[in-house]
Amino acid sequence: MVRKFRELTIYIIAMMLYFVWPYLTQIIINQVLVSDTNTIYLTFASNMIISLIIIGIYKDELEGDLLKFNAHFFKNIFYVIKWSLISLAMFLVVNQIIYMLIPNINQENTNIILNMFKDNKILLFINTFIFYSVVEELVFKFPFKKILSNKWLFIIITGFLNAFYTVYFTSTSKLSLVFIIPYTILLSCFSYVYYKKDNIIFPIMTRIIYNLITILVLLS
Repeated sequence: MVRKFRELTIYIIAMMLYFVWPYLTQIIINQVLVSDTNTIYLTFASNMIISLIIIGIYKDELEGDLLKFNAHFFKNIFYVIKWSLISLAMFLVVNQIIYMLIPNINQENTNIILNMFKDNKILLFINTFIFYSVVEELVFKFPFKKILSNKWLFIIITGFLNAFYTVYFTSTSKLSLVFIIPYTILLSCFSYVYYKKDNIIFPIMTRIIYNLITILVLLS
């Protein structure tokens, strides 16, 4: 009981760090007169620092799950590729429906990330794969797996929370909040993969492959 309480406390601290850290660093950056280029590097450095902290918190769990994943690497990598494509297809279909129903609507989240790192593709790739793939899966999936025993409750809640955080804080209009729907579907797919395999490496790898495909298409 004591051990579970300690683990839960650590997970809550990790979540709080993830949510609060970017705003604290952004306040500091805004107080310092720096160029746009330096702002990008400082933001990237901030993301990497919090990434290392959170990965360090979950170090033992990551190492254990990675060993299990590598034990049947090729079988598992085909599985995550399959679910990357399934989740991408579902996301694109729902997105297309939204664009058909609401012409000229913008998806600010993707545009903000691309514009921030448009002049440095290497930073874009590193930030996307480590910060958005590894860290977000740890923050939004791992602690809730310990709390929510119901399969679909876990899948829907974790998918929605991650989608809400992704869309809400980058939206410039109430109308664009509609993109919470496709993101919830997308991120719930990753939650399903995690629940099915009970191994955090699976949703991380699924998200990495999804992000890789998305970035390559957007940059082409």
